[in-house]
Amino acid sequence: MRAVATGQSWALDELYRRHSRELTQYIYWRLGDKQLTEETLQDVMLAVWQGARRYRGDASVRTWLFAIAHRRALSARRKLPRAAAAEWVAESLASQDPEPMERVAERQRAEAVRAALAALPDQQRTVIELVYLHGLTGPEAARVLRVPLGTVKSRQSRALAALAPLLEELAP
Repeated sequence: MRAVATGQSWALDELYRRHSRELTQYIYWRLGDKQLTEETLQDVMLAVWQGARRYRGDASVRTWLFAIAHRRALSARRKLPRAAAAEWVAESLASQDPEPMERVAERQRAEAVRAALAALPDQQRTVIELVYLHGLTGPEAARVLRVPLGTVKSRQSRALAALAPLLEELAP
């Protein structure tokens, strides 16, 4: 981060190389629109370039990047309908090479999960995305969302309780 803060573009390129894929997935998960996702990722990287001097190091670089991506995606999301936010679920659930009948079953499960996630309050859905889809720890998610760890835990617990009946139905 010091190199980015001193204006060395190779360092920003390296940050992009290391983190752009998961940031893109997270942003797309929030927006459900490919073009807006690409624009938002560029906005995130511009914010990193311009704000690198403000990075204090009290969170990992990855957590800091997710926090920026979260705020930028929230701003961009105001342009989209609510249902678009859970669109990425279907793609993430699809298997690599399913048989035709398996493909139909996968689609049905993906639709059910998408509907359940879309029905969650935004704050609960965001915690589920950060923790289960992107692998952040509870403390990292708390830093990204700028809330206490207890808040993350309670949102996660409520979301899982709401999703439990659906997950039981979908279990083989």
